[in-house]
Amino acid sequence: MNRAYTIKIKMLYASSIRLFNKKLNIILMKKIVFLLVACTVLGSSIYSQKGSSCASADSVGSLPYTSTTLTTSSSNNIPANVCGDPDYGGDEYVFKYKPLVNQNVDLTTSNTGAGVALYVTKGCPSGGATCYAKDEEILGNPKLINLIFDIDTTYYIIVAANSYSVATSFVITITGTQIINIDGGIVSISEPVSTCGLNSETVAVQIMNYGKNALSNFNVAYKINNLAPVIEEVNQTIKSESILLYNFSTKADLSVAGTTYNITAYTEITNDGNRNNDTLKKTITNLISVDTIPYLQTFKSGNGGWVSQWDTSANPTDSWQLGIPAKSVINSATPGNKAWTTSLTGTNFTNEASYVLSPCFDFSSATNPYVYMEIFYEAGDGGMNLQYSVNGESWAILGQSGDPTWYNSPLSYSVQGWIGYSTEWVQVYHSLSTLAGLPKVQFRVYFAASDTSEGVAFDDFQITEGMLPTIIAPSVEENAVYPNPATDQVNIDIPLVQQIIVFDMLGNVTEIITGSALSDNGNKIDVSTYNPGVYILQIKTSTGDQNLKLVVK
Repeated sequence: MNRAYTIKIKMLYASSIRLFNKKLNIILMKKIVFLLVACTVLGSSIYSQKGSSCASADSVGSLPYTSTTLTTSSSNNIPANVCGDPDYGGDEYVFKYKPLVNQNVDLTTSNTGAGVALYVTKGCPSGGATCYAKDEEILGNPKLINLIFDIDTTYYIIVAANSYSVATSFVITITGTQIINIDGGIVSISEPVSTCGLNSETVAVQIMNYGKNALSNFNVAYKINNLAPVIEEVNQTIKSESILLYNFSTKADLSVAGTTYNITAYTEITNDGNRNNDTLKKTITNLISVDTIPYLQTFKSGNGGWVSQWDTSANPTDSWQLGIPAKSVINSATPGNKAWTTSLTGTNFTNEASYVLSPCFDFSSATNPYVYMEIFYEAGDGGMNLQYSVNGESWAILGQSGDPTWYNSPLSYSVQGWIGYSTEWVQVYHSLSTLAGLPKVQFRVYFAASDTSEGVAFDDFQITEGMLPTIIAPSVEENAVYPNPATDQVNIDIPLVQQIIVFDMLGNVTEIITGSALSDNGNKIDVSTYNPGVYILQIKTSTGDQNLKLVVK
């Protein structure tokens, strides 16, 4: 190999080395650039994780919204004094929400540390936002209730830690209900009410403005049964979340005594956003009047002019039924075979407040009236009482706990009545002396309970002039009057009987039987001609008197 060829080989080798190094440098530079870009992007990604800024705010799509695994440790680049308090300069978490409809919104947090604030801004807080609402709690768990969020407006919700706390974990719940601009409806049919002597009556309703805008110049209507509706224009203005009492100028004919009328009232508002709350229904009864005392209603032949109703027109249905009870405990009526009870076979309704309303009584000639009735109660958490009214509108509870043969609730209870469990039919009675001489008195058997149970029942309602003979407690002598109940004859196995006076439950004397007549008849009383019902035997003997209850079927 000559010298010239050797030099050429060396020059080619050196050129190859330089080319290789150049390519290696290019590759290394590309890798360095890639790593730098990756680090930059990664760092940006870490810094801009969800909730750390307006740009990466945690977007709330729809309500209700709840998150239980969040922390404010992602960022602290939101101005601490966005809502005026620089003390909350620790880390924060940012949400973004844009409602599709106008809403009432509630924001609540829980499980936070101490020193946490909750802010709501219109616009990004780092870009000149308007502070809309705030709650700063030293002990933590801030909340904001009943905020109005406007449609298509972006709201930023910030959970901010105190500058001394730096960061905190938290649970957040956001709920909302739609605000409707135009929305009105009937919330109550105030007048008329069920009573006696109804004729041409004013219909009064309460109209609620549920919407955001004021209401005026719209129609309101009512109709009785299936008659043509009465439509009138409301010219008054009803502000948002306000109620107007409206009296119809056209009166309703409710003049037929003993008749129940169905009243339907409703609004007719242009562009009403919610038609479900427009209409309300109520039943009104023109009650019969009772002019004579004594009075006894066994309900054997029907309701006798008594009607059941819910206490508020917002709930037009009650559980009261008239018939033969067939429940586990309340499984019978008194000898009349029918009774009023909260459902014949089931339970009362949840959160029920209802009553059975009596006819009107004329006590003008009464001097010492008493009320008697049979009751049965398995009331659970509820109770029953007897109320009276002298005008058909305002009501008062008759008597109180501690009165003999009356309520069993403690005197400390705010509402007196029969509570708990009677396990059987019990007769109760009370003086009506404070009502003597009044021309119009109504009664209602009132029941209320929050939970369900067999509830209550009542039967054999009677008004007497003076007290009936008192029935003694069960005794050996009482067992000597048999069979009881009876259909044809009753055996009296009591020695030295001088006289037996038989009273019906109105206090009328049905029969007087001397001791000799009883002996001549084999110590038996013939009851085959008695009407079915409850009687009191006043038995006089040489050793004393006693009163026993006899049931005739």
